[in-house]
Parts: sequence; structure tokens; C-alpha cells
Amino acid sequence: MSKDAKTDKSFPEKFKRWFRLERGNIPGNREIRLTEELRAELGSESPTSTRMKAIKELNELLASRKLEENGIEKLWLLVQDLLSLTSPAEHRHATLQMLTTLTAAHAHDRLGAMRHVFYNYIAENYQHEEIRPMFDFFREVVSDGKQLEYIEELAGPFLLEWLPFVLASPQTADALNLLVNLVKFNAAYLDETVVTGYVKQVVLQLLQAHNEAEALLCLRVLDAVLAYSYLPSPALPTFITALTRAVNVPQLTQETWKIMRNLLGTHLGNSGLYVLCRLIQSNGDPHMVRGAIFFLTSALWGNNKVSSLNYKPAAVLPTLQQAGKNGHVLVVYEVALSIQKLVSKLSLELHLSSWDLLLDTLANLFEHHVSLEEGLEKQSILNVLKDIMDVIEQLIELQQFGGSYDKFFSLVDKYAHLRPETSVLRLLDHQAQAMDPLHPHWLAKLGTLLNQYYCHDPRPAVRTKALAILSDVYNNNRYLYGTDMVRNVVTIQMEGIEKERNVGVRTAAVNLLVHIAVTQRSSVVPDILSLLEKIIIAPYNNTKENDQVLRESEAADVIAAVAGLIRIFKKKLWELPSIHAIQAYKILILCMEHHYRKQAIMDGVVKGQMQIFEMIFEMRANSKCQLGFLSTPTRSNGEGEDSFSSMLPQYTPYVLVNDKHSQRFSSADEQGEDDPEQRLNDSNTVIASETANEDSDLTSKDSTIVVSGSVINVQG
Repeated sequence: MSKDAKTDKSFPEKFKRWFRLERGNIPGNREIRLTEELRAELGSESPTSTRMKAIKELNELLASRKLEENGIEKLWLLVQDLLSLTSPAEHRHATLQMLTTLTAAHAHDRLGAMRHVFYNYIAENYQHEEIRPMFDFFREVVSDGKQLEYIEELAGPFLLEWLPFVLASPQTADALNLLVNLVKFNAAYLDETVVTGYVKQVVLQLLQAHNEAEALLCLRVLDAVLAYSYLPSPALPTFITALTRAVNVPQLTQETWKIMRNLLGTHLGNSGLYVLCRLIQSNGDPHMVRGAIFFLTSALWGNNKVSSLNYKPAAVLPTLQQAGKNGHVLVVYEVALSIQKLVSKLSLELHLSSWDLLLDTLANLFEHHVSLEEGLEKQSILNVLKDIMDVIEQLIELQQFGGSYDKFFSLVDKYAHLRPETSVLRLLDHQAQAMDPLHPHWLAKLGTLLNQYYCHDPRPAVRTKALAILSDVYNNNRYLYGTDMVRNVVTIQMEGIEKERNVGVRTAAVNLLVHIAVTQRSSVVPDILSLLEKIIIAPYNNTKENDQVLRESEAADVIAAVAGLIRIFKKKLWELPSIHAIQAYKILILCMEHHYRKQAIMDGVVKGQMQIFEMIFEMRANSKCQLGFLSTPTRSNGEGEDSFSSMLPQYTPYVLVNDKHSQRFSSADEQGEDDPEQRLNDSNTVIASETANEDSDLTSKDSTIVVSGSVINVQG
């Protein structure tokens, strides 16, 4: 009931107030006249409640209408006593609200000298009053920073003094918008010290911004300072440092880069680059260093580079090299991206010294990458580094790489496990060029190459390539250094070849060993034959009862070893020392013995056994008991001149068949004995070796050495 009564009274009361205020005003006039009655209500003689009621009523009217001419001065004289610190805060705030509304309505035309009066009041009392009402009043006094008439020299320094307190209050957004307009419309009245102070305060606020909108407002202030004012040199480091930190925020990156690009395009561009380089070299906050690297490289060789900066990459590559020593993941990633853009766009402008710096930086990045923990960041960095290396390799193929080949390939060599097969194969081709006696320590380097890429690299193609390089180096130097290569490199690196899991690599190694054994006559041949023996016997020694029977494709190395030993045997029959031929023959017979003892293992592989049988069936002896074959062995390419093969006799003078066994067999036949097992046992020794020198009588019975062989029991 009481509520309805208040509602009923509200309209008459409002009407009376309106009538009292409008009384004396000309109908249709939009200006408010301060009548005698209104001045009496606002004056100090009236009770405080009456004055406050009149002020609130006037505040409502001022929102849409203006005071009469000189009304601002009259009204100020009537109410200024209410702004005294002795007045209650409620009265002061209500009066300030009315004055704020009044100023907003008259700021552009009738405020005049009263702007100075209002400013004086604010400057004298802002420290003793709440920030919100006082700052709202100040904003309207200066038209939100657009109008400084009568206070041009005062507003800037005063706001700088007040700014830290306002930015720490809920009025932060209003203060930043005020700064933007103040710089845009009144930059001519702002001294260097004032602008520097604004920049420092805004930078501090930017670094502790609570949300994206506040950070963007801070950037707008900095952009306005750069665009409409003169950025003082003392403020440049602070200005750039703030941008290098802000650019790390994804929502601010585009706006920040736009401001930095505008800065570097001005007369301060050279100084800006210097500041960026100093920030990078300071090795300080990783986010700051990363932002500085981004700005520096984007300005010089980015997609939207600053055309007024005429600097070559060589000018900043030492700085990037120093940044590459920073192990923080953000800095490593940013340096890698910068180098990626450089080699993709300006590779033809880089000279030898620049490439050296770039490769040194890459080496540091790879080192940091290896030390990082497994994760998305590590993989992202590796992807960028791989792309850089791929681009450089493309330049090498196109013969457009201006750096040191040795330095680049040493980097590939160090991190070969991170490179694809094609890259490592290209590396091996390059390293093969230094594998000759003209280079110091070439044998040691050859051993290192094989140890790394044959013994430890898991990729079959790489291991096979290493063997191919060894074969080429051997062929080129075997006449002078063949024995040293076999003794110091081949036998060491090939140890344990029978344990190799990849049959292709084993087969390639067997072919190389056979080639070396065929072309060598020194004391290293028995070592090579021992390696081949291990390969032939390995399936029988390492296979368990439940293992699957080998297929022919899985025993390609054994087949190649058998064929190679047959070739070695036929070749060494006509060479001294003949012990090499006899050792090869013994290995072949040993292979047959193992086959028939464990026939199931190699039951599906008949090619090797067939080759041994064919060799045995081709063997012949002449009347002098000299061993030979139906056809004279020919020399393969690389083993000697083909013209000499036709000069070889059909029977070798170095290996003899012991004729005592044939006489024993003839005597048994005459006595009618026909015991096959006894005959096989008696034929256990069938080959004699002649190791005498050239002056020895090859037919002398005293110079033959009987060597125990093995019997092959053939049923049928």
C-alpha cells in the first residue's frame, strides 16, 4: 500500500520539480537558465539537503541540455564550497558528477577559461579524493584528451604524475584511451621527458596486463606515440623491450610486429636494430631474446621485410651465432626458423664467411636439440633443422652452395643418425674423396668411416655403401697399400661378419672379401679365408633344433661364399704360396661335412653343394700328378691382364696329387679286395702342396708336403 502511494506521488513531485526548473525559461529554448529561485536553492544559504536535491535535478537536465551563457561560471561559484574536503564524501561525489555532466555538455564551445579553473581544482585535490569521480571529471575537462585549451603546458606533466595511480585502479582502460587521444591530438604540447614517462608507464602496464583487451590498449598507446609523436631516444630500449616480450603472445603478435615494423622504418631503424642485437646478446629472458630474434630476422629477410634497412645477413649472423648458444627451447626454435627463412630466400647472397657462421650456428642448434628431452618441442625443432639441411643439400646438387663442403658434411657426419639415407649416402660419397694416400691419416679415416657407417649404422643401404667405398679404395690402392688396408682396416671391421642380420649386407661383405682374397698374395689371405669360413659355418653353428629351415634367399651369403672360395681355389692353384689354395679347398670340404651332418638346415639350399660337386668333378691330374681342371681358369676384371690367362698351363706346377694312393688302390684291385669304406679311408689324403721357391724341383718326391683332407661319402 505504501509502495503504491510513493508511486502515485512520484509523478506530481517530478512535475513540480520540472516546473520549478523551467520557470523563467523561454518556451522552446534548449538552454537552462539559472533563475533566482534556482540560484537560491543552489547557494550556500540553502540547507544542504535542498542544495543536493537541486544538484541531482540539474544533473538530469544537463545530460541533454546546456546552461545559458556564462552559466558555468555562475554555477561553479554556487557549488564550489560543496567540494571542500570538509564536506561529506557523498556530497562531493554528487557535485563532481554534476560538474562532470556539465563539462561533457560544454567542453567544445563554452568551457573556455573554466577549463583552467577545473584543472586547478583537480590538481590540488586529486590525491585526497577517490580516483573514479575525480578522473571522470578530468577526462571531461580535457575532452578525453582531445582539447587542452588554456592548460596545454600543464595537462601532460600532471597526467604523468597521476598515471601510476590511475593505471593501478579500475580506470585503467579509460586512462589508456585518454593517453591515445592525448598523443594523437596534442603531441606538440608533450615534452620529451613526458613522452618518455608515458612509454615507461605503459610498458609496465603492458607487462602486467590482466587480459588481451588491456594489452591491446597498451599497444595502441605505443603505436600512437610512434605515429603522432616523437619517440625520444632514451625511451627506445624500453619501447623495444616491451614489444619483444609482447610478441610472444599469439593474440598480440600481428599488432606488435606492425608497430615494430613502423619503428624500424623510421629514422630510428638503425638504432632499433642495434637495440635488438644487444637484447639478443644479453642472453637474458628467453621470451625477450626470442622476440628480438623474430623482429631482427623478419625485418631483414622476412616475408614483409623493412625495405629501408639495407643490411646484408652477414651483419647480424654473428649475433645469431651467439643466440644459438642459448639452450632454451624457445630461443633454439626461433633461431632455427630464422636460419630456415634465410637459406630458403637469400642463399645466393651468402658468401663463405656467412656460411661458416651459419653452419656454426646450426652445429649449436643440433647440439641443443640432442640434449632436449623427448617431446613435441624437440620434434618441432628437428623438423626445422632437417628442412635447413635438405635445402643446403639441394644447393650442393645445383652447385649453388657457397660454403665449405667439408664443414657441412662434418655436421652431417656428426648427426648422421638424424639424417635420411640419401643424405648419409651423399656424405659417404664426399668422404670417399679423401680416402687416398695423398691425405694424412687416410687409413685411420677409412677405419673410422667403416666403424661408424658399417659396424654401427642400422640402415642396410648405408652399410652397403660403406662396403662399396672400401672396395673402391682398395681397388685404387691395392698394389701399394693392399696389405696394410687388409691388416689395419678390413680384418678389424669385418670381425663378426657372420653375426650380421641383414643378408644383403652379408652378401656384399662376402663379395668384397672374395675379391680381396683373389687379388692378394700376402700373408693376409688366410685371415680373409677365415672370415669366409665363419660365414659358411654360421648357419650350422647358430641354428637351434626348432629354427626354421633356411631358404635360398636367406642363405645368399653362404652361396656367394662357396662360389667365392671355388674361385679362390682355382685362382690360387697357379700362385704361390699354394697353402692359400689348400685352405680354400679345406673350407669347401668342411662345408660339405657340416651339410651332411645337419642336412635339414640347408636342405632347401642346393646351389652351394652343387657348385662344390661340379668343382670336384672338374678336377684332373696329369701323368706328373699335377692338379688341374678341364678348362683353364680365366682372370676376372681387376685381377690382371686378360692376355696372361691364355698363357697359363692346364695343370698347376705348385700342387701335386699324392700318387701313393693310386698305387695302393691298384694293388688292392689285383688282390681282389673290394671294400669301398676302406678305399675311402685310404684316400683321406689326396692333395700335396709344393711351397718351394722358384729353384726347387717341383717333381722331387722329397719336396712334397702331405696335407690331411676330408672324405666325401657319396652314396649311389
